[in-house]
Amino acid sequence: MLLALPAAGWAAVFLARLGDTRSAREAALVAVSVVGVAILVFTEVLSQFGALSLGPLAACWTTLLIVLVATLRSRIAVGLRGLRSRVHEPWGRWEWMTALVLGGFAVGTLCSALLYPIINSDSLSYHMPRVFFWFQNHSVARFATPEGRQIFASPFAEYCILQLKILAGGTDRLSNIVQWLAYLFSIMTVSLIARRLGANRRGQQVVAIAAAATAMAILQASTTQNDLVCAFWCLAGVYWIVDYITERPQDRGGAWWWALWMASALGLAVLSKPTAYLALAPFLLWLAIVAARRDGLLRTAGLAGAVVLITLVITSGWFIDNARLLDGDVIGFSAPGGNSGLLVADRSPSALVTNALKNTSMMLSTPSDSANRILAAGFRSLIAAYGGDSENPSTMDRNMLDPYALDHRVTYHDVGPSPFTILLVAAAALILLLNRKTDDGREPNTTSASCARIGSTSVGSRVGSYW
Repeated sequence: MLLALPAAGWAAVFLARLGDTRSAREAALVAVSVVGVAILVFTEVLSQFGALSLGPLAACWTTLLIVLVATLRSRIAVGLRGLRSRVHEPWGRWEWMTALVLGGFAVGTLCSALLYPIINSDSLSYHMPRVFFWFQNHSVARFATPEGRQIFASPFAEYCILQLKILAGGTDRLSNIVQWLAYLFSIMTVSLIARRLGANRRGQQVVAIAAAATAMAILQASTTQNDLVCAFWCLAGVYWIVDYITERPQDRGGAWWWALWMASALGLAVLSKPTAYLALAPFLLWLAIVAARRDGLLRTAGLAGAVVLITLVITSGWFIDNARLLDGDVIGFSAPGGNSGLLVADRSPSALVTNALKNTSMMLSTPSDSANRILAAGFRSLIAAYGGDSENPSTMDRNMLDPYALDHRVTYHDVGPSPFTILLVAAAALILLLNRKTDDGREPNTTSASCARIGSTSVGSRVGSYW
């Protein structure tokens, strides 16, 4: 019963936002942001008093729900009427086919998440042990352990697992649900980004199916890892970036609300996993260039300052503790224990690019050894072209110094070789190439127009025009 409290809070924000938003999916995204920040605040505040237990946590969620309903009741009523009208909209063949495919992925991963025990090595070494200690201590304060990742690793995914565990009466049965929910909301957010970039209804459906069928996402969706949680918040950040670039929220009078949602996504992304910094960096650079050129340096600096300030407030609790215990190291690079053999020793720009390329190639691996050798050779040549070293031992896990190669096997959550991913990359590149606009705004050929009918009327041209 108590598990319904966070869901009810999400529903209240969703309905209130639905009354004045352009999309039900955007309303859902905003509601997830509110619930995510609430999870963070409740966890860290109750922890300060050693009160992270069932009664106080249920009281926090109940209070938030009462406040939301009391302050947003008129907008919730409008949103509920709007939801009823949306439910009665007729579905065509493509809608039913998309629902069937996505439902199959959702139900299959849900069954795996609920029915199978937690056996992942990372989950057993630091994700779940820290949850057990926090649950036992009624606090997320640091505790004695030889495994540094239990103490210093980004905690947000485990905060969510902890709250589920507390509200469910102490069971671990629902621990995998956090990543499963991140899987569902990631699919939704990918389709929403496609819509902002110009994809039509069918294009958004195709994009959603492609996201759902990604091998790594399927593997992660029934674990207690944090990769999908981080991926979801990164996608949320990308959505708000694309929203700013394509829709100009300042023209709608919503610049400061945009800053709040953007900062929430950034803060929760980096609190889920530090790889968010690298994943979001190129999109933030894109945003900075477009905003500075279009809106001027002064307005851009003001909005950027607001985003940075809110992000720092969101992340301050965990980062301040890390900095205090690790002499200013907020991310935890110098954490003792398990990190000593996992973090790379060489962090030069060349080494970072090398590892980024090697990790990218891992995402493109296939079940074919021959194809993998060709892909690895191509990436090896690319790395050598700028003077990098694909075999540099200082850029590898010190426990795994095997020569660089792509594995054809499914290796629990780290490797999900599938030809589907590389085919998606090739298809996306082809659509962007063929769907570009000429200078006078006409389609360059009929092939481009056919691609547009498949899913995106102006994706290539819209992306290019924002530089």
